[in-house]
Amino acid sequence: MVTVPADIVLTREVCLQEQFKEFVPYRVSRTFRRQGRFDQITIGLGDLDSSLDPALARQLCLLNNVALNYYEVWQSKDRGRSYVLNRAYLHLFVSTSPNAEDQILAIHCDPQTTDNHYKKGLHLHLKSHPINLARAHLSLCLPKIDGVISDYTGFSVAYSAMLRMLKGEVFPIIEASLLN
Repeated sequence: MVTVPADIVLTREVCLQEQFKEFVPYRVSRTFRRQGRFDQITIGLGDLDSSLDPALARQLCLLNNVALNYYEVWQSKDRGRSYVLNRAYLHLFVSTSPNAEDQILAIHCDPQTTDNHYKKGLHLHLKSHPINLARAHLSLCLPKIDGVISDYTGFSVAYSAMLRMLKGEVFPIIEASLLN
């Protein structure tokens, strides 16, 4: 269980900006925080009206026509003295027209799920899209799953490694496809 003291969650936006700085223009990303029902806090990247679903937020990337969506949901524990990670979701989109986009991949972590062990750690979802990602090497054997879902440090290390892999393996293929 990824459990952290409240001060980590309260400063998480700064960590997200640092983790994603290689992906966004000017190395600065917009962040949002939303206090939800049932003592949940949602933190993510992009512009988001506080009444909207965090999956709708978008952060433009360095690549033209590419945006990402990233958010985490933290559940209060011990009357707000600590928080448990409920989910961390990253989605990558390519614009197909001024008002349309296609999701091409998603990387999720659902450490609180009880129905599927593989779903607990970082896992990949690929969408069918004209950009062929078959040559991208997307390892699902990053740090061991138990280390990823048991503490904040393990989760942060794994997520940073995944972001480096995404930048090195997926973004060059997307960029080459968009130039053709």
